[in-house]
Amino acid sequence: MYISINGKEKNINDNLRLNQLIEQLELNGKRLAVEVNQEIIPKSEHANYRIKDGDNIEIVHAIGGGDPSAKYQKKVFASHFKLPTRQRKHHEK
Repeated sequence: MYISINGKEKNINDNLRLNQLIEQLELNGKRLAVEVNQEIIPKSEHANYRIKDGDNIEIVHAIGGGDPSAKYQKKVFASHFKLPTRQRKHHEK
């Protein structure tokens, strides 16, 4: 079956779980944020989430500090996350 990972199409085995994909990509043990079809999947759910044909997966690797040598990681794990913002109601007096 085919999925998209960070905008690139990839052919994977059927019945693959998200944690298994992360392991295949050699990303296990890293601080990651994973989004499937524009929904963030908590790490606690990676072993339960079964990847489906056509899923769009975005993986972001958290990088601390401003180390210029980490630029390659930013390029590899570019993402299009749309993080929710807290909306505040303005009350008129």
